[in-house]
Amino acid sequence: MPSFSNSCCCGLSVTLMLAFAGCAHKPGYESPELPLRGIMAPRHPEFIVGPAALVLTNSAAFSARIEWRSTAAGPGSTPVAGQLLGRGSRLLFAPETEPPADKRIPAAGFSWLWDAAEQRGWLLSETLQGYSPLSSRAPVTGVTAAPATPVARRPEGHPCEQQRYEFKIGNVTKVLQVLRATDLNGFPLEILTDEPGAGYVITLSRVRFEQPPAALFAPPDSFTAYASPEAMVDELAMRQRKLRGLSTHLF
Repeated sequence: MPSFSNSCCCGLSVTLMLAFAGCAHKPGYESPELPLRGIMAPRHPEFIVGPAALVLTNSAAFSARIEWRSTAAGPGSTPVAGQLLGRGSRLLFAPETEPPADKRIPAAGFSWLWDAAEQRGWLLSETLQGYSPLSSRAPVTGVTAAPATPVARRPEGHPCEQQRYEFKIGNVTKVLQVLRATDLNGFPLEILTDEPGAGYVITLSRVRFEQPPAALFAPPDSFTAYASPEAMVDELAMRQRKLRGLSTHLF
């Protein structure tokens, strides 16, 4: 697993279902009426399993608010935001919550756990009390970093340096520009890429350096293991159909 050097308990309620496909959208099973086919599992956030995870785990233990926004989809694209915790090579992302359209039906309560060193993790559902494995289909195999240079921008008043990273993923090179706060031991406050058709910007704020409990970064023993995210979604869909008094038959 590549590594690089840096230049320079809390309880979480996770009750929002997200899907990531270029920009965030809500999967079909969260709509007022479940579709009869084509139910999709939520895709993992870019900053959890992509190269940005290596940047985010290259610092002290922390908690912060994170926001991801597609720059390729235009200014009207929907941002994704929530609470991010980091401890060593592990990350936990708990999305911010929106009330479900149908008050009778609890939201799935998805959250993501990821180990950037092992490049694997889990998708959790608080409502289902279950989890399923996640893995990277395109693992990072190499990293190079350019020297950091001071910049005039001061997000939230923090003096910053900018650093360019190149990540080798198979035969492809991904480039990230990282804005690091020099008064926060180089913590990344902004991560962006201008990749054509897949650009995004990640911003972090309300940074606190604290050691989250290690138990938060593994599925609870009381949760049920599912073979895949799709299996979890199927179970959630059937339970929601029962709550609505609909047929439990999946087409």
